[in-house]
Amino acid sequence: MFILELSATFDLLGDFYLLWAMIQKDTAWATLTVYCMITPYFVSYAPLINFQIESWRVKKQEGEDVSGRMKFLAWVTLTPGIVIYLFMMDVVFLLFAAIATPIFFVLHMVTCGKVNFSKMMNSTDPVYEGMFSMKRLDVNGFRRLRTISQLVFESVPQITL
Repeated sequence: MFILELSATFDLLGDFYLLWAMIQKDTAWATLTVYCMITPYFVSYAPLINFQIESWRVKKQEGEDVSGRMKFLAWVTLTPGIVIYLFMMDVVFLLFAAIATPIFFVLHMVTCGKVNFSKMMNSTDPVYEGMFSMKRLDVNGFRRLRTISQLVFESVPQITL
């Protein structure tokens, strides 16, 4: 998983480098590059809406009050800010996967298993809950959906009529 996330990090950095180069040379290609970069986030849009609706419904059934963060997220979902939200989710997940996970693994190996790797990974859940009102596995699912859609979008030739 570390190698996959590391390659995704370099792909993201490469996309930004390519965007910067295209901005310097040709705005039409820069626009196409931006389109190619944000389209996979729009693929995650519909499942995110369904996830939010289900989360909202469960909170209402349990008699819990819907937090201000959830209301703000519902508002952001209706605006183009959702791309920024999904991008931030992507960046936070990449940081944990590319930096924290290897550190946790090394600690687990150095202590000969006395430090529990699973507990350390689960300790990141409050960050995801605080920022995105999701568990780590939920964010991981949205990240995988975006990665798969990016792979399909970048590898399938586009036919223009």
